[in-house]
Amino acid sequence: MGTMVVAICVCCLLLLRWVHLYWARGDGYSIQKTKDAWNYDWPASALGLLYVTALILCFLGLWKNEEIALSRGSGALLLMAAGVALRVAGQSSLRAAFSWYWGAPESLVTTGIYKWIKHPLLIGYFLEVASLLLASSTSSWLVATLAGLCALLLYFQAVGEEKRLLTKFGEEWRAFARGKMA
Repeated sequence: MGTMVVAICVCCLLLLRWVHLYWARGDGYSIQKTKDAWNYDWPASALGLLYVTALILCFLGLWKNEEIALSRGSGALLLMAAGVALRVAGQSSLRAAFSWYWGAPESLVTTGIYKWIKHPLLIGYFLEVASLLLASSTSSWLVATLAGLCALLLYFQAVGEEKRLLTKFGEEWRAFARGKMA
């Protein structure tokens, strides 16, 4: 019964994140690819595959061993809540500037959560994946490997975004980024 509650809570948090994104954008899920989107979107595509893998492992793990799944699932639920909170805060700040395929916004977003953190969406994404892996009943080495791979892909994604922001906004980006967390 406890694992069912954890599974339902995880599903509700994920649903909240996606519904909020729909609301925050204001125009739904319009996908506007830039001309060279595929040249720099490979980390995001790989992260999507990793996310799905973690989600499958999580839900398979929640039914394997009730006692282990409940203790790991409870900790995972806290990580998931923190990740979703960061993602929702970032989505709220970005609003229509959010893009599936990275395209520089018209103006640099420096309000909301972006006052303190440069990449709340990416940090939230990592916390979500880590929570799903924690809730799975897979071996520790596989969890650590997949979490490490996620961190590496997020690093490449962040570096690419920062280069594009620097190119578009120059000194304004440097001044904004100075002293900010990740």
